[in-house]
Amino acid sequence: MNLVACRPQSVLSQRPIRRSPNKTYIDSELQTIKAIFAGRQFKVAVATTPSQPSDHTSSTNCSIQKSSDLAALLERLRVLRQRLNENKKSLVADQLVQQTDVFNRYATVDRPPDQRPPPPHSSGRRYKHRQRYAIKTRSQVVKHEPPEAMKQNQWKPYKSAPDSPLEPQSAVSSSKPKSPKRLPSAEGMDKKDLVNAMARDHPMRTLDIGTVNANATRGLNREFGPEGSSVYLPRVKIALRDIAHQSSHVKRVCQRAIGLYLERLALSINESVVPALPMVMDVVGTIESVQPLQQQPLQQQPLQKQASKLHAEDRLILDKLCPKFTAKDIADGRNINDGTTEDLTKPDDSEHDETLDKKNEPLQYLMCLLNAMYSGKLPKRQKGKEKGGAPSIDSPSAVCTFIERARDFLPAITKDGDGLERDFAGSSFLRSTALQLSVELKKHYRNGSTDLCEKIALLKTKKLLPLEARDCVDPDITAFENFVLLNRVCGCPRSLVPMSSFENKFITVSELELTRIFWRDPMLKTVLQSYAWPDFPSIEYADQVSQTDVGMWLSRAVPGCLITKLLTDIGGYSEVERKKLRSYSRSTRLMPLEDTRRHIQQIRHADFQPTSYTDKGYVLHGSIRTDGFRLQLIAFKMNELHSVKYRQLPADRLPNRLTSTVAGTDYFLTEIRNVVSTPQDVVDLWGCDPKRIKILGIDLGQAFVVGASALLPSRNKHLDAEGGPEGAQKDPLVKQPTTKYFNLAVKQKAVYQPTLKHRRWLEQRKAQPLEGGGSICQIETSLPARFGPDASIAEYTTRMQEVEAQLGSFYGSVVLKKHRWNARKARDEEYRLIANRLLEMVGGSLGAKRKESNKIVIGVGLGQFSSRIRLLSLHESFESYFIQKARSLGYIVVGVNEYYTSKKCPTCGEFVGQVDLRRLYYSECKKYMHRDVMAGHNICNVIRGHLLKQERPRYLQPKDIDGNYPWEEKQSFRPRPGGSGAGGHKGKGVKRKATDEGTDSSQFRRVSV
Repeated sequence: MNLVACRPQSVLSQRPIRRSPNKTYIDSELQTIKAIFAGRQFKVAVATTPSQPSDHTSSTNCSIQKSSDLAALLERLRVLRQRLNENKKSLVADQLVQQTDVFNRYATVDRPPDQRPPPPHSSGRRYKHRQRYAIKTRSQVVKHEPPEAMKQNQWKPYKSAPDSPLEPQSAVSSSKPKSPKRLPSAEGMDKKDLVNAMARDHPMRTLDIGTVNANATRGLNREFGPEGSSVYLPRVKIALRDIAHQSSHVKRVCQRAIGLYLERLALSINESVVPALPMVMDVVGTIESVQPLQQQPLQQQPLQKQASKLHAEDRLILDKLCPKFTAKDIADGRNINDGTTEDLTKPDDSEHDETLDKKNEPLQYLMCLLNAMYSGKLPKRQKGKEKGGAPSIDSPSAVCTFIERARDFLPAITKDGDGLERDFAGSSFLRSTALQLSVELKKHYRNGSTDLCEKIALLKTKKLLPLEARDCVDPDITAFENFVLLNRVCGCPRSLVPMSSFENKFITVSELELTRIFWRDPMLKTVLQSYAWPDFPSIEYADQVSQTDVGMWLSRAVPGCLITKLLTDIGGYSEVERKKLRSYSRSTRLMPLEDTRRHIQQIRHADFQPTSYTDKGYVLHGSIRTDGFRLQLIAFKMNELHSVKYRQLPADRLPNRLTSTVAGTDYFLTEIRNVVSTPQDVVDLWGCDPKRIKILGIDLGQAFVVGASALLPSRNKHLDAEGGPEGAQKDPLVKQPTTKYFNLAVKQKAVYQPTLKHRRWLEQRKAQPLEGGGSICQIETSLPARFGPDASIAEYTTRMQEVEAQLGSFYGSVVLKKHRWNARKARDEEYRLIANRLLEMVGGSLGAKRKESNKIVIGVGLGQFSSRIRLLSLHESFESYFIQKARSLGYIVVGVNEYYTSKKCPTCGEFVGQVDLRRLYYSECKKYMHRDVMAGHNICNVIRGHLLKQERPRYLQPKDIDGNYPWEEKQSFRPRPGGSGAGGHKGKGVKRKATDEGTDSSQFRRVSV
């Protein structure tokens, strides 16, 4: 009997029972069987269901006294097991339907075991939860047999000497530092001047606080109660959604007009050069498939530059759209941030300027052009001027000239307007759109020309282009002409003009501009009048308050007060209330004007000591960013100072950047050799024996975003570096403490799961048929090409106008915005989870500051590379995220030169064999290791060498053909900071190939196997 009872006992105690249509029957059977096992008789009430056996009655008397009843018990257990299987299948089916209909933003993130779906197997085993990105722990070295085939790395002399880390300090510029500019006193400043002063002294950050609906609901409930919130909430949402939609629409219309205008001008830009190649893509395989010019000789033509048939006014308009190259730009090779890497700390299109810079002519010109297209009214012309003998026109006149020349493909724009009333004034929301368009044009033409020059130089080295082909920019012509000529040489791989999608972009709106937007709504207008009325005693009734009066009230109010009343509750709580809150609600506040004035006077005082500065949190700036769905606040980050970050104070008052966050956390990595040059540096930074410092080495890559190893000191404080007591021999009868090795490898595919899931959902959504026939996927496929030899902007614009309504309805839907936001939140959670795992390897976490007794140094490899094929590499965005998080929690983060770290064994120092792309084998140690994990192990050894002996281990140094080690020279000076990957700060270093041999790693402890 006991033997038979084992099986039902495992089913009863370990099988998870879920709710289903058979739940009542299953519960009754469980109670019956338990009663039988207990050996007592009782009565169970059962509700009969259609799915139950016909012989099952409403009540049952159950007992067992003889072994003859065993067959009936087994039959009852068989039926129960069948019902449990049906219950499990129905639950799995319901979960699949739910996952298809609702996007779970944390679908790939760890959850408690009781919240996980039931296991797919039908056995009685419990589901064992295993954390994602789990740390691998090994307590002993496991030896493996060598593989059947592998590629053995060998030493070979380097072709060019690597950058030496021993650069004299005299190489630093000896020019005297400029004296800091004396800042004006805060006395007598108005609100605008105080806000500008805060922007000069503190960095500004964008706080992503969620959706407009959620934040406005909380803010209006706090201000007017639930009844008032139901009245004002729809009006606020509609106003913000409309300005985001209209700004994106005007921007697309402007881009199409500029594209058609530039396509017409491109026909007049000629230069007699060698014939251009067919379109050459960035994929390496496509480039190599083209036969070299030696096999296909081209007819050589003399390089004669012909004057472009462009009118002088056209050149002035082109300079207004995008400034031309200067000699300094060409010499420095500077580019605007191309935005290829996504930074989690700064959302897309982030900008915080409140006023238009009068010296920024392209920005003024685009603002005037967008206003004319939105209002349908021509701007007023002004008299032309001359600068240096060359004709010059102001922005309104240049806009009028552009409209006259592009009248064929522009909507009706007249001097008196089209007579239609607009919902909002263009100046209230188009300022941010003009800045976005200006940056996009500069990236497309200036950065695009620089990238095309590099591409042409690469094609020349592969003999795919003749040496006479144009490969440089000309500062005497416009940026657009440079772009067109270089684009033709490559076969027109780039579009003639940047085109925006139908997704609404973020726009920045100040509180003053919000009053102009809300003034159009009668209900919101009444609210604004009630806010401003108490400040004007001479006005008898609140409805007599004008829009100008509201602006005057706002000029004296606390920055952010209107935002905390109508859009969100964040920042509107008192200090006592904020202590009970979390996240941005706890750290964000309003700062009255008098407190702002005292704060500015304090940090600008001549005797101000940044080391004693303790302010923290965020202070609202008085502006928001929104795309109609999400809401972001612009705030000052109070725990950072620009005067410290840009070294505007005397050197003796500046705190150490490695141990203080007053200078910020987003500065470049400093290489370990520039951090630790003497034993005293170790004492100053960590204040302990270097053998007691925990080391975390991180190698970043593409296929594996992170490969990390941790080197931890021995737990026994009386043991030396070799693991035994100082000056004594190990006792073989005493069990020695076991060293544990930790490593972690994170695949790019794992981090990309939320993004890939969103892409699959989006492709399925695009394939769904529309009401009028076809699908979004078919519409986008039918659009004419925008780049290539046969591309036509005119055909693309015509087709786009036909399908604009369908594309706008699809990409502007709330469902798509929710899915995109959820996917981004899930990817951010992936980053947070990886960073937390890394800190857990050395005894820390993202949820708390580093303990003072926990001495840690984190080393990050300085190798850099770019990825333009397949999935975009995430190593740069994660590196920025992790470094800023770690520094803000008190961890010291340094850079490490990656020379040899991926080619040599960290245990024996010999070259390793490559079994496949990521798996390596050590012939001497007879073990396998992941390539990126091994690199992290070697990074730990480099840091340990600098901490103990202030030098890099010999086996990780280059060796010339004579057998000398150029990096091993004794230095009697401190190396200068700065340089490339082999120097001080993180620069344009690349991952180098291993070309050395040798071993001297006995003093370094193994950290992974």
